[in-house]
Amino acid sequence: DYASSGFSRSQGGSMNKQTIQDLKTELEKHSHGSHRDPDAIETILTTLDGMSMTAALLKETKIGHVINKLRKASSHEGIRTKAQGLVLKWRAQFISAGKSAPAAKAARKPNPAAPPASAA
Repeated sequence: DYASSGFSRSQGGSMNKQTIQDLKTELEKHSHGSHRDPDAIETILTTLDGMSMTAALLKETKIGHVINKLRKASSHEGIRTKAQGLVLKWRAQFISAGKSAPAAKAARKPNPAAPPASAA
């Protein structure tokens, strides 16, 4: 049972890789077969939403893939809504962060396609 597994929104703050892996395992367990439990899934999604996530943790754990599958496949409206909210939140957070770094690099580099400045 998810509630007794030790995960809670009260953990707050940033997450470590093992916590995310454990939550991912719980999501997968509660979304398939005889262990299907929409309430547990919603609780896990709420927990994830209340915690800080890094791009590195998203890549390493692939939790985003599991949540996106839930968003697409779940017949439960609450799960789809929470999953979509997380996907949108993380996309906005990391796409905007990812765009600012290359833009800053591009501003420092001269454009090789630009015509040379004329000496007047």
